[in-house]
Amino acid sequence: NSPDNTSVTLTMSGEGSKGITLAPQDVIFIMDHSGSLQTYDPQVLRILAAHEYVDNMIAPFDRAAVMKFDGNALLFNHLSSAYAQVKADLEALSRMQPQGQTNFQSAVDLVNTEFETFGNEDNLRVGIFFTDGRPDPPSANVTMEQMNRLVSNRVRLYTVGLGPDLDEELLNWMAWYTGGEYFKAEKAEELVSIYMAISDQFYNYSAGINITLDVRLTEDFDYIEGSINISE
Repeated sequence: NSPDNTSVTLTMSGEGSKGITLAPQDVIFIMDHSGSLQTYDPQVLRILAAHEYVDNMIAPFDRAAVMKFDGNALLFNHLSSAYAQVKADLEALSRMQPQGQTNFQSAVDLVNTEFETFGNEDNLRVGIFFTDGRPDPPSANVTMEQMNRLVSNRVRLYTVGLGPDLDEELLNWMAWYTGGEYFKAEKAEELVSIYMAISDQFYNYSAGINITLDVRLTEDFDYIEGSINISE
């Protein structure tokens, strides 16, 4: 008879609690603490952003540490899933007066040392490198040896720049070279959303995973090979 074909649309929906697929991570918050931050982030929203990131982590798989750098770099505590201590380190940093220069080289050197000594071999290794400036003095810039060491240590740098006085080409290159990503914040109020955008890359929230839909036709129908079109 004519017509001799028809199209059938099948719609599927699901409900229930979301499941979480995660990629366990070791993350170091590498926080610029030079004097110019009193101008560009007086409300220390960079600290709030890191707090929010920690709140999104899953114990005991994810670990974190806090580092500040100005003229030199300082690590507060080693990588740990003791999130109360990580937050305490962030609070301690928020109470310190920003001052001094912007030593990229010292910061990256200490990141490498921490991952080499205390990094978990099974975790992703992430450095969130926040700054509102450029290497100061210029001789404090990162070296190729340091960057190659990061790559050898499997560390991805996610660089976050705030304000108008940035070397964006350098920050973009640092992220690209290590397989990370560069984010630019025009104002400090954007930092929380940037940090959460980085965090969300390591989690997959789904109501169902690897679902199979089994459709059976009666004997009255013949399936036309290759005619299925699946849409989201």
